[in-house]
Amino acid sequence: MVPVYLILVPVTESHRKILITKEKDNNMIYYTLIVFENGNWYPQFGSYDRDEVKYERQVWLDDEYSAFNVKIIKTVTEDKDGSRYQDALDKRLDELNNKTAWVDALNKVLNNK
Repeated sequence: MVPVYLILVPVTESHRKILITKEKDNNMIYYTLIVFENGNWYPQFGSYDRDEVKYERQVWLDDEYSAFNVKIIKTVTEDKDGSRYQDALDKRLDELNNKTAWVDALNKVLNNK
């Protein structure tokens, strides 16, 4: 009989982050906490670790912010090191803020009738 050895190697924090931040095609995932204030969405905190962002979201909710005004969004960068996440984040925030502006304009029209 041949002995079989099982070697357990601890997963470090950096390995865990690498595992959770890759999509199928190896693009980097960046999570951002955004808060709706004064008619626009603004980034407040971001990380490649979703649990960190969820914790920060809970801090804002504990500060009596509405769950409708505090959200986590996911942006994916096409570069392998995640260095250009800011471009993807800016694009996503522009989309959200333009949608908000359109809804505000529609509400003004409807309220004036």
